[in-house]
Amino acid sequence: MNISMLQLLEKMNEEMHQAIQEVSSQKERHLRDRLVAIKTLCELAMDQQTEKAAFSAVSLAENKPVLAPSQTLSKPMEISDGANGESLFDF
Repeated sequence: MNISMLQLLEKMNEEMHQAIQEVSSQKERHLRDRLVAIKTLCELAMDQQTEKAAFSAVSLAENKPVLAPSQTLSKPMEISDGANGESLFDF
């Protein structure tokens, strides 16, 4: 399910107005419930933004070549100290 940022912000606004009413009526338990709801909505919004950023980074990485056209991965890189096995654990 994809929830728009506008929907999240509108719901946060509703919860904020209800929290303000709870403060004026001094219903501390209800106020705490409203604050928890707002916190949860904020975390959901942040997660959604993080996922969008991660998706954008992945899509950008997919469009850019990692290796120059002349480079290949057909043989392991040879190092002068003799550690040139195919595995990271070959010493």
